[in-house]
Parts: sequence; structure tokens; C-alpha cells
Amino acid sequence: MELKLKRHEDIYIVEVHGEMDLHNASQLKNLYLKLIEKRIGRIIVDFQFCEYIDSTGVGTLLGMYSQAKEKKLSFFITSVKGTVLKVLTLTKLHEYLPLSPTIQEAILSIKSHPQNKES
Repeated sequence: MELKLKRHEDIYIVEVHGEMDLHNASQLKNLYLKLIEKRIGRIIVDFQFCEYIDSTGVGTLLGMYSQAKEKKLSFFITSVKGTVLKVLTLTKLHEYLPLSPTIQEAILSIKSHPQNKES
């Protein structure tokens, strides 16, 4: 898995490339924690280039979303497709996680709500 960090104004976009599994899911978690430490309150995780996710990857996403809710951060997961979408659908997590079809739609959703900052 490779992670690429991009920025759109004050929104940080993390692109996940390749496969997210037991061996590398911690990379995404660690990057997310660094962003939170820097008080970045608007984060999008883009799965457009992710081909596979296992239970460890799913657990990582759940943990990230849980932290985002707790800290009142703006957080979206975008462009989920293929086997990743199948896993999230089979586990019914597509109904729980904040999914957006595209990065553009996630950006619009984030911008339409006042910025939530960590207390």
C-alpha cells in the first residue's frame, strides 16, 4: 500500500493505493494520528486507487471514524468501489461509515458545515 497526501484549501486528502491489509493498515492509522496531532480537522480518505481491504483495514477505518466523531472532526471516505465496496456492503458498514461517491462531493459536504475543531 502507498499513501499520498494532498491538500485542498484546509482539507487534507489521503489517497490509498494498492491493498490495505494486516501488514500495512497501521500506516494509514499513523498518518491519520499525525494529522490529528497537527490539529487538522478536515480529512478525506480516498479509496479510488485501493484494490483490496481486509478486516484489519476495516477495523482501522472504524477506529478513524470513531476518533473523528469523538473529536468532532470532518471525516469522509470517498470513491469506494470494487472489492472494497463489497466488503463494506457485506458487513453493512456502508450504512455506518461516512461514505461519499466522489472527493468533490465530500469537499462540498465539508464546506457546507461549519468547521469542527478539536476542543
